[in-house]
Amino acid sequence: MDIIMRANKKHFNEEVDNVCEALGELVRERYAGEIAEAALNANKKLNSLILQLSELGRTDDILKSAADPEYQQKLFEEFNL
Repeated sequence: MDIIMRANKKHFNEEVDNVCEALGELVRERYAGEIAEAALNANKKLNSLILQLSELGRTDDILKSAADPEYQQKLFEEFNL
């Protein structure tokens, strides 16, 4: 089998690329809704955090949160988000 693959390397690589592309398209189609919903939920969560921090006058925390994902996670936990 190895000799067949080496002899037809270009054709084999093209077929692998086609299969990978088809699988990628199937995954995107299958999970497009879930991905969009997760992105929307993440945006809502972040916007809620920003609004709450703003209402409390914690603008420095908004900026720090934008620059530091670990700090942002701590703030999510602090605000039960």
